Amino acid sequence: MRHWATDCAGPRTVRVQHFAERRRRWASCELARRLQNVLLGADDVVVTAVKPRLASVGDRLLARLIDGLVFFLPTSIVLFVAFHGRHATLVRLAFEVPLGAVYMVVPVALFGQTPGKAARRIRIVGPDGQPPGWARAAKRYLVEALPLLVPFRPLAIWIDVPVYLRLLIASDRRGFHDLFAGTRVVSDAAPPPTISELRNHTSSP
Repeated sequence: MRHWATDCAGPRTVRVQHFAERRRRWASCELARRLQNVLLGADDVVVTAVKPRLASVGDRLLARLIDGLVFFLPTSIVLFVAFHGRHATLVRLAFEVPLGAVYMVVPVALFGQTPGKAARRIRIVGPDGQPPGWARAAKRYLVEALPLLVPFRPLAIWIDVPVYLRLLIASDRRGFHDLFAGTRVVSDAAPPPTISELRNHTSSP
């Protein structure tokens, strides 16, 4: 009788052990899947905590070209025709600088993008990763508008070039207008962070 009970309990014990083993394997697979998601960028919590990639120099130059074609070139032509090319400095101060402020400051303060930057899927952000707001947008435009305030146009070029030259050589890709305003330009079209970037982020305090 005792041998019969032992024999009957044997298969049940085996089934319980087999079920426990399957649960352990499932837990291991689930842990591996979660770890893979974190490393490959599929974990939303980790990905959103990692800073977005900086916008490329090419995208920034293209965005500036688009803004120039959409706004600054037509504005300059209209003002030149309207005032017959006379009083260039006064016209720039009275019309081009204020109109440029409307085009450059308002959308940047509210959305972090001019139309040109929106076309290239890049945006300007403050230290908190949000649109820079009115003060930072205005300070950024103030540096960008410096060449418009110079009466002698060849000298204006030498002011304009250093402002943007830094973003070509600095690792943070910030021009002097970004440094002055405390902003940076990031890309919404950039690929997700690499595994090494995620590992560095998760290991940082």
